[in-house]
Amino acid sequence: LARAVRHRADSLDERYRALHRKEGYARGGLLSLPNEKELVDDEFLRDHCIETPVELADGKLGLRFRRVQPRSEGIAIRGTIWVDADTYLMRRLDVEWVRGNRRVGESRVHYADVAIDGGMLRLPSGGQGSARTSGVQRTLVTRAAATLTFTYRDFEQTRPE
Repeated sequence: LARAVRHRADSLDERYRALHRKEGYARGGLLSLPNEKELVDDEFLRDHCIETPVELADGKLGLRFRRVQPRSEGIAIRGTIWVDADTYLMRRLDVEWVRGNRRVGESRVHYADVAIDGGMLRLPSGGQGSARTSGVQRTLVTRAAATLTFTYRDFEQTRPE
């Protein structure tokens, strides 16, 4: 069962990576956040670079990333990964969606320890996001904002093989 769950998760991750390579990080009115595994994946790092210097703010280290070359089509992302300066645990992810060099959306996702099956995992815990509209939608709405809420259920601990 654990192998099947891992295989399904890996397959889903690969589908998201393939979609992001092909279309970018937006489709229609839907902006897509990268997950933590994608940000450190070799394929993501072929097209994106980590900028220096590292930022330091409120006990957190900020590692900025961006695409090496702007996308000719679709929406790209750039942002900052914030980790705790002492523990190096993920604290926050700030993401901007960009078309060329123009920002079309932004989000801030906070991470916290979430109780799972008697243990703790560091997972997204909440945040906020906003996007600018274009085309026909712009006649009705120029900017949309939302609070992000993450809910976790049906986790099951498995033993490594």
